Amino acid sequence: MRQYFKPPKRTGKYAFICFILLAAATGASILGFELKKSVFYALALSFIFFSVQIFTVYILSTYEYGLDGGILSIYRTVGKYRKCIYDLDLNYAKALLRYKDAKEYVKEKGKPKRRFYCLSGNQKKKSAVLFYETDLSFALYFAPDDAFFASVKSYIR
Repeated sequence: MRQYFKPPKRTGKYAFICFILLAAATGASILGFELKKSVFYALALSFIFFSVQIFTVYILSTYEYGLDGGILSIYRTVGKYRKCIYDLDLNYAKALLRYKDAKEYVKEKGKPKRRFYCLSGNQKKKSAVLFYETDLSFALYFAPDDAFFASVKSYIR
C-alpha cells in the first residue's frame, strides 16, 4: 500500500533571514560606493550569494515522503520539477526515533558518518531520525506526522 506525506512548509524564519541579508548587501554596496572600497562590494556579493542559497534550499524546495512496501522514497520538489533523491530499503534501517530519543541513541551507538536533512523548513527538534546502516552509516532527518511515522516504524525490525 502506497502512502505519501508532504509536511507543511515553515519558511517564515528563512524568509526573514533572506530579507536581512539583502538589506545588508544593499548597505554594503552603498558603503562601497561612498567610501570607494572594493571590500564592501565583495561583502555585498557574499550577502547576495548566501541569500540566494538560503532561498533555494529552504524556501523554494519542498520534500515529500513516500512509503511503498518497505521502500521509503523522498522527493524534492522545486516548482514543477520533482526528483527522487532517496530510495531507502527499510530492511537495512536500524532505528527510527524522534529527535529527543535520537540524541540518546547517538550517545550509545556512536555518531553516524553522515547526516541528511529533508525537513521543508521544519525545526530539527520536531523531526524524526532514521538511522541507516549499510557500508556507510548515516542518519536521515525528516518531518513526518504521527501516522506516517508509525507506518515507517512498522517496517523496521
